[in-house]
Amino acid sequence: MTALEAIPVVNDLIVKLIKRAKDRETQTLVQEIQTHQFVIQTGLVEANAKIAKMDADHAHAITAIRESSRLETAKLDAKIKELEAQLSPNPAHGLTAEIVRVLQLFFTHGNTDFSSQQIAHHLQISGSLAEYYIDELMNRGFIMQSQWPFADDDIRGGRPAAYRIDTAGRAYVVKTGIGT
Repeated sequence: MTALEAIPVVNDLIVKLIKRAKDRETQTLVQEIQTHQFVIQTGLVEANAKIAKMDADHAHAITAIRESSRLETAKLDAKIKELEAQLSPNPAHGLTAEIVRVLQLFFTHGNTDFSSQQIAHHLQISGSLAEYYIDELMNRGFIMQSQWPFADDDIRGGRPAAYRIDTAGRAYVVKTGIGT
């Protein structure tokens, strides 16, 4: 039996005790017990109401935390997919996001010739990485080595190789929409 279930039982017993009490002194003691019992009863009801409110608040807080967590997880999942898409190769041509950036550089500058050093400078990457990207684009026929003499002679007096976008590269950029 819980405290709340015991309250009506105690009330009934007190009422019976009042009816049986013959002298005034016993009746006074029973009434004092009844007063204290009422205070206890009121305290229990108030405590029970507070517990019910805390349970409701707790349930609401858990629901809010779960929803916030769900939204944050969805945002992070979307960001992960976005970053993975930037790093993963394009299935049609095996172009990573960085190689696409090099192709976009050629496309946006039309028939401008670029050396690997200039590409590295424009995209703020290493010269070796720029050369790798050039090789990848040359292998796909997206860029070609220029036939024109390049203006910047290197220290040894030779001319660094220069590259420009080819017809296939332009077509790829336009068809995929990466040039806009």
